[in-house]
Amino acid sequence: MQVSAAVKALHTFMGRAQRLLVVTGAGVSTDSGIPDYRSKGRPAYNPIQHGDFVASEATRRRYWARSMAGFQKMSTVKPNPTHQVLARLEAAGRIGHIITQNVDRLHQSAGSRNVLELHGTIHTAECLSCGQRVPRGALQRRLLERNASLMGQGVGMQRPDGDVELADEIAERFQVAPCHTCGGILKPSVVFFGGTLRAEVAIESKRLVEEADAVLAVGTSLSTFSAFRLFRAANEQGKPIAILNDGPTRADGIAALKIEERCAPTLLGAEEALNAPR
Repeated sequence: MQVSAAVKALHTFMGRAQRLLVVTGAGVSTDSGIPDYRSKGRPAYNPIQHGDFVASEATRRRYWARSMAGFQKMSTVKPNPTHQVLARLEAAGRIGHIITQNVDRLHQSAGSRNVLELHGTIHTAECLSCGQRVPRGALQRRLLERNASLMGQGVGMQRPDGDVELADEIAERFQVAPCHTCGGILKPSVVFFGGTLRAEVAIESKRLVEEADAVLAVGTSLSTFSAFRLFRAANEQGKPIAILNDGPTRADGIAALKIEERCAPTLLGAEEALNAPR
């Protein structure tokens, strides 16, 4: 079977690395049925802003209404071949760590162990007052109990962060669940747009770049500064950078290798080449 030039290039890049850091984005999870943000043909996406969520009760009702409806699907989503090949490459010692911008925990479900969630996860929620964390599944049951009459009404398109489009009148009738411990505001354990990374996550991501000898972006346009800064730091440190993404990225100008192909077949081909007897 003829090996493509893209597979050969990625195989060579990965084969030279001893401590490869992989940074993933929404394009890794699209084959699991989770839409990404910026693919061709995608409608304009207006993500929730951190300040709006904290300041506005109406915004919180709208978010949790959409999240309750969307979590029904998100809780059953399975890893796809891209997650699986990355997990195998990690187990084989070809990948040191994964930093993911995704909040779906599909890397962990696929078996990856060394995963840093840059933007948190939708699978937990936290109180803005007392800091108490609760599993999203437990919160989902509380939301369903309070809003059983709204289930299935006007559910629209799935959104990239796991929620779905809903009619405004449904969100207006939604009853939000407060913190069990103090009655405070519950927020998903994710970094909304306009929010800041947890200090420990920012420190750990910086350390992982410093320890790596090469950095690979997979399925991400690196549009958010929190991810792009990792590649800028790697470039400043003289680390080779490769990008596997079906479209332009913010770091194209500093990458030693740019591959505009689908993630899964390219990674699978590189894995096969890495495992081939010499």
